[in-house]
Amino acid sequence: TATSVAITNPLDTLRIRWQIATKENAGKRIYNFGTRIIQKEGLFKGLWFPGCLAHMGAVSISSGIRLGFYPTIRDLIAEDE
Repeated sequence: TATSVAITNPLDTLRIRWQIATKENAGKRIYNFGTRIIQKEGLFKGLWFPGCLAHMGAVSISSGIRLGFYPTIRDLIAEDE
C-alpha cells in the first residue's frame, strides 16, 4: 500500500543510490553512505522524497487493479467448479 511505500522509501532510495554510486563515493558500508547523504542533503530531500510519489502511484494503481478485478476473477473460478 501507499503507507508501506512512504515508510520504506528511504531504504529503497538508499539501496538504489548505493548501487549506482562509484566505489569512491559508495564506500564499503551502506550505513556510512546513508549517513553522508543525510548530512549533505537531509533525510527528506536526500532519501525520502526521491521516487516516493512515483512509487506510491505504481503501488496504488497495482492494488487498485488487483482489487478491482478480484470479484470478476473469483466469479469466473467459481463458475468452473
